[in-house]
Amino acid sequence: MKAGATFREAFCARYKCTAEEYALRVLWRTHHRRSLPLGRLIWGYNPGLYDADLEMIAAVADCQTAAELAAEVSDFRYHHHSLGFWRKVLHVRVSGQRLVNLGAKLLD
Repeated sequence: MKAGATFREAFCARYKCTAEEYALRVLWRTHHRRSLPLGRLIWGYNPGLYDADLEMIAAVADCQTAAELAAEVSDFRYHHHSLGFWRKVLHVRVSGQRLVNLGAKLLD
């Protein structure tokens, strides 16, 4: 990966997707594993449940270092708590730790 690449660029190069596909591909790659099948089902009925996750994925798109990405995820978690039955109890959401780990793998 070229020096100074953004997370979006690094992700798209590694997983061979377009910038338009980026958000959904990151969403499913970083989703909590134990709730992934349920999440896919819910996506078909209520994709709006993932608005906060897609907002976080957009916020980290231009990060150029793993530390910057981790700080962005931490800030996002602070301001957007996982509330509600689906997100808090069933973990139908992106795993912030999986996102940070993916950033570390692709950016450093």
